[in-house]
Amino acid sequence: MLNRLKAKLDVGEYWYWLDAKDVDEEIDIHSLVFPLRYDILIRQGFFEYYAEHRDMYREEPSAFLRLVKQHPYYEWFCKVLLVRYSPHLQGNAEALHRDFASRVKASAKLYDSMVSHGFDRSSPIIPYTGQHILPADSGRETGAKYYMGDGCHRLACLMSMGYTSLPREYVRVKCFKRLVPLDNSRLLAGSIKVDPEWL
Repeated sequence: MLNRLKAKLDVGEYWYWLDAKDVDEEIDIHSLVFPLRYDILIRQGFFEYYAEHRDMYREEPSAFLRLVKQHPYYEWFCKVLLVRYSPHLQGNAEALHRDFASRVKASAKLYDSMVSHGFDRSSPIIPYTGQHILPADSGRETGAKYYMGDGCHRLACLMSMGYTSLPREYVRVKCFKRLVPLDNSRLLAGSIKVDPEWL
């Protein structure tokens, strides 16, 4: 309510949810992800890898975990996700293994649920847009209308299933007065190998 009032008066910084009628019927996934969110491409790769090895995960989860530690998803988890959100796990191999196993379990559950029941519209993906879209934190400009916010694993899972656009009913768009998009691709490049075309 307060944000809506600020938006109406155009005072201070604010954000608000866009009405569905103001959101494009389909949001192009490529422009939502490329070139700023290489981390989502890594997650897509994990879901594709999981889809190929679901039987192993069900029958020998420990063997699957050992195998997936050779995938860029594990490198992203250790060098980016943990560093940013769980630095206390660094140097604790046992806790790191437990945390990664928990992450893989949650991702596998998400994939299996989408395969069996489709996309859960009660947990929409949240793209960002802005009344004024500024250059990304790295200085890059893409000219896109929408930028990825929350729900990256859900988006990556849909991408692994062949989706190239997001139906309006799968999203809830958050509009900021001024949006500075996050350039995770260049941020990741300092820690892991990133495809040069994303840089």
